[in-house]
Amino acid sequence: MLYAIATAALVTILDGGCSTPSESGNTSKSAVVVPPMQLPGQTPPAYPVVARRIGMQGKVVIRVTVDATGKGSDTQVIQSSGHSLLDQTALETVKTWNF
Repeated sequence: MLYAIATAALVTILDGGCSTPSESGNTSKSAVVVPPMQLPGQTPPAYPVVARRIGMQGKVVIRVTVDATGKGSDTQVIQSSGHSLLDQTALETVKTWNF
């Protein structure tokens, strides 16, 4: 994962917390796809208080283009959870990660 050109991160936000599963899909044929694994410093998204209160949950698929320094140079939601709050929380968290 440290040498990935691009990766797809699948972030699942459930009522019990957050996780990053070991497998994900990527529809782009030109990208190198690496199954997400949690590296040091990659904390899962904080579950939004409002979302927890009303029982909001979902799965967000995010495409991340990783630059030469290991930072995400471009991130986009590929598959929405159906809740913009969860999507934005996951997207903002992944933007802080180093790969």
